Amino acid sequence: MQQIENNSNIEILYGILFHPVETYRNVCAEKPYKFPLAIILFAALFLIILSNNALEMGFFSMYSAMAFNIACYWLFFSFFIDLMARMFNIKGKYPKLLTLMAFSFIPWMFLAPLKLLKNFSELTSVIAIILLLGVWMWTIALQMLAISETYEIPRKNAIIILLIPFIGTILYFIWVADFFMKLFQLSGL
Repeated sequence: MQQIENNSNIEILYGILFHPVETYRNVCAEKPYKFPLAIILFAALFLIILSNNALEMGFFSMYSAMAFNIACYWLFFSFFIDLMARMFNIKGKYPKLLTLMAFSFIPWMFLAPLKLLKNFSELTSVIAIILLLGVWMWTIALQMLAISETYEIPRKNAIIILLIPFIGTILYFIWVADFFMKLFQLSGL
């Protein structure tokens, strides 16, 4: 892919879908964008419009809840990843990470059509589930690339930084479950 000189938003979207490494490098070289917030809100809006529950819950309440959830996930997950990088003595670059992590959510625009595909038949449901897993893995790969390009670290280190929050969350829930099981055992319930 050629060097994108005057990165328009459409060129960036195309680049993320088909040439993510080069596009991330080009975006990293520039100042952080304001465009990523639009991507996050567009992903939320797109998911709502094409999902089955949009009319049942009310469009505005569903939109605001979905947009809030996606924005919170984007902000807090990026913040946590930046903290993890700082723990490994890697210089913090939170604005660039926010930008690239937002671009990693671009594959989510395929989630709503795939959710609709699940409703047609059992075969399309199985295909949709496999494709949904593919979109999820694609997003994880883009997040790994975002971490790698932001902090200029090898991809294997980016994978470790990306997995630590998930492992910590799993261990936390195991610890809480174990705590309550022991509490119930001691109380005789």
